[in-house]
Amino acid sequence: MAKRRTFLPELKLQVVLKSLRGVKTDAQICRVHQFASMVIAACKRQLFSADLTVLPLPRVEMANTNGFWRWRPCRGGSAG
Repeated sequence: MAKRRTFLPELKLQVVLKSLRGVKTDAQICRVHQFASMVIAACKRQLFSADLTVLPLPRVEMANTNGFWRWRPCRGGSAG
């Protein structure tokens, strides 16, 4: 039986953010990193079940640009 691969938390966060931002599709991300689509789902589940206050995520808001809703950094104030 093959040994199970483990992924660093930084890679998991990077993969989930790429997926949520829509930079690449989940299938494209899986091909690049050579893992199954179930891994992305597990990473999302693990991230959203965690205490998000410990992650250094930027503050963002939804903005309607040219008829499309997109995430953008919050204006004014400091992140955090």
